[in-house]
Amino acid sequence: MVDHVSPQSTFAGLTNGSAIDAAVDRAISAMGTPILVQVKAVHGGGASLVGQVDVQPMVHMQDGQGKTYPHGVITGVPYLRVQGGTSALIIDPMVGDIGYVMVSGRDIQNVITSRQP
Repeated sequence: MVDHVSPQSTFAGLTNGSAIDAAVDRAISAMGTPILVQVKAVHGGGASLVGQVDVQPMVHMQDGQGKTYPHGVITGVPYLRVQGGTSALIIDPMVGDIGYVMVSGRDIQNVITSRQP
């Protein structure tokens, strides 16, 4: 009598179904979704044109075996100010604050530098 052997993926110990789940999870995690972070440093606060923060994601990364790893610090992230014409509401973050980072789907460095489309 031959035992049924389920097909295996290239991932050790994973069935095809769980390999597909892993691939979908990877694809979703690569999308620009909000990330819960903690502020580690604040740069250019006050009346500066653009403030930036260094942040660390609070939800750890996880490998295929379920072991978690902390993220590193993400530097130079611009933060939101509410502005209308020549007026602005300036509420600078402080080290230790918790908030969300919105990840852009495109490279925005030229817009940040030039302040033009």
